[in-house]
Amino acid sequence: MVAAAAAEGDAEASGILREAGRALGIGLVSILHLLNPQVVILGGGASHIGEPLLGPMREIIEDRCLPSILSPVRFVTSALGSSAGAVGAALLMSRDGR
Repeated sequence: MVAAAAAEGDAEASGILREAGRALGIGLVSILHLLNPQVVILGGGASHIGEPLLGPMREIIEDRCLPSILSPVRFVTSALGSSAGAVGAALLMSRDGR
């Protein structure tokens, strides 16, 4: 609902997405410095909101992340979209045998 409102020009909804993107970026900076991954896959329905969420996330990461950590990492969105959690849970259950 927030993404739809932001797409229609709602300033408050746009602000919410901007702040959520910044918070996501702050968390990812810590993960990038800790794990130094080559790829970060953003999944779930929120990942497909696009630039209103991902733009502020990237700005924070570029501002706060060490260049040596940031240069080899790629950011991609999951092809599974909002089904990512359900698919992951199903895979875990099938491996566990329950």
